[in-house]
Amino acid sequence: MSQSLEREFVIKHALECEENLSLALSVGDAYDDLRSRLIDLFLAELSSIVSRKVLPGWTVKGASGPFAATKKLSHAVAVCFDHQTGELQVVLAGQEGRLPKQMLFWIPKDICGLEEDEQAIVRQSVDAAVGTGTRYIDSIWCRYLSEPYSPWGSPSSILHIYRKAEWLEFFSTYLLQMTIGVDSAIRKLGLAP
Repeated sequence: MSQSLEREFVIKHALECEENLSLALSVGDAYDDLRSRLIDLFLAELSSIVSRKVLPGWTVKGASGPFAATKKLSHAVAVCFDHQTGELQVVLAGQEGRLPKQMLFWIPKDICGLEEDEQAIVRQSVDAAVGTGTRYIDSIWCRYLSEPYSPWGSPSSILHIYRKAEWLEFFSTYLLQMTIGVDSAIRKLGLAP
């Protein structure tokens, strides 16, 4: 059934009686909270999976920790490596603002503690691991996600998040492959034991 037909069915059903209308209004009122809760539960499970598989020396920070508050991000997972001059982060995040939000994989530049030539080595290594990304003023490497993996909060993405399996595999694999690329680079640079 197409989305417009589903919407028409819901509206018709809601208008049949006061009880149906009351239920439809309650569902509509809870919609934003429902989307956010499903995304948060998904990210908690994603964090758990990545934590079990991440390389030694790397840690995972979830969406509700200081990372998200500092970066003003909601719906974020960061895989982090502390080194002598900073912290490297491989991040899955949503842009600021309300749902639905555009999702991206990102390696932030501001806290990495690397010189431009070192950042170029990291970028090349990640490009080799997952494909070419884009460099922005605040990032070493960035890639915005496209359909079907973004935007998060749309009805189709919420169904994928609820079903979990395929998306957990995609996002955990991508984060871990990016981490392997960064880890390879920092070992070449002598920043990791």
